[in-house]
Amino acid sequence: MSPEQMDMPGAPGPTTNEAVAFDSLPVARVEPKSRARLIWLVPILALVAVATLVIQEWRDRGPLIEVEVPRASGLESGRTAVVSQGVRIGLVEEVRLDATLEHPIVVVRLHRWASAFARKGSLFWVVRPSIGFRGVSGLETLTSGPVLEARPGPADATWAIRFVGLTRAPTDAATNSGLRISLSTARLGSIRAGSTVTYRDIDVGEVTDVQLSADAKSVVIAVTIGERYAPLVRAGSRFWNTSGFGVDLGMTGLKLRAESLESMIGGGIALATPSASEAAAKNGDSFDLAPEPEKDWLRWAPAIELAK
Repeated sequence: MSPEQMDMPGAPGPTTNEAVAFDSLPVARVEPKSRARLIWLVPILALVAVATLVIQEWRDRGPLIEVEVPRASGLESGRTAVVSQGVRIGLVEEVRLDATLEHPIVVVRLHRWASAFARKGSLFWVVRPSIGFRGVSGLETLTSGPVLEARPGPADATWAIRFVGLTRAPTDAATNSGLRISLSTARLGSIRAGSTVTYRDIDVGEVTDVQLSADAKSVVIAVTIGERYAPLVRAGSRFWNTSGFGVDLGMTGLKLRAESLESMIGGGIALATPSASEAAAKNGDSFDLAPEPEKDWLRWAPAIELAK
């Protein structure tokens, strides 16, 4: 029986087979609107979470600075950390060459709370595993790769965004308010930045820079004497190169002269002062660097009170 016949007045009801056919038809199910709306909340919440992370990252971003390093091998953008005393203060964002294509430049993004490192006097150097006469250092970078270590400048220093990295970790003599002088010599020999300055075989200072003089006739060596040992340097002080070794042939036979194995290979400078009554040296004073000491210099032994 057709549906039209069923709607006619007096038409007989559906047969049993027809009733079964109607019962087998699919029935529509209506979902509550509230459940459909909850589905849209998932991507919305995800977008809110991402936006929150982006905003937090932006708020934590500090200044960008540039550090010229002697060698950039192992430094990677987005991976190499910038640390100070074991605490991460930033991340290397870019490694490139400068405009002359001669010097590697590391672009660093500091954390906002570490913005104080972007000031004059801050020091930066690359830490790699190293084994030398001063001992073993940088072993923690064997697995993580090299890191850029930093030390902040004076609290009253002005803002800066460009720095020249050191060739090695600085010593206290190179970073405190010690005596800064220069030495002039005809030849540099094996002396380099980081070579030690000794007084009676005790480290009292360090070579911080070497370069040619303005007329290229000599080599100028920048030296920093530690603040405690600054009184040792007087107007009549003498400096000599302790690199290498010498041979003396006398009545008693052959004698080998060498300050130390470290100075033979890494270069070194020795200091002697004749008298404590002479005027104390001042920042910027210049001295000659002799290739070897005179005998009198080795006998000088004045009583000089060191700084507290």
